[in-house]
Amino acid sequence: MIDRMNNGFHELVFLNQNGLIAEGTTSNIFMVKEKRILTPSVGSGILRGVTRDVVIDLAVQRGLELRETHLTRHEFYNAEECFLTNTSSEILPAVSFDGRAIGSGVPGPVTELLRRDFKKALKRW
Repeated sequence: MIDRMNNGFHELVFLNQNGLIAEGTTSNIFMVKEKRILTPSVGSGILRGVTRDVVIDLAVQRGLELRETHLTRHEFYNAEECFLTNTSSEILPAVSFDGRAIGSGVPGPVTELLRRDFKKALKRW
């Protein structure tokens, strides 16, 4: 379960058939660890989200390292940052996973950078 900013919003996270993180009920999921952005690969059984693709493009344009990979719950427990993406909510910082604080328990700098970039990109479209 994901907690977004301690305001009562929760998202359930689905695991795939191998017990790996796949996606949320209405969102794609990303984490930041050691200056790398990690997200489950399409091969993990996720739906390819439009907002997810935009965020990936924005990260690449910024020169941020981004990998689509297999991720476990344990990796999210040790993430420095976590955020969710979907069309209606755009980029949502997450502050806990399964009741455990992510990083310092507040939105991190990479999440905030991508949120600003996303807002700027929307104005251009």
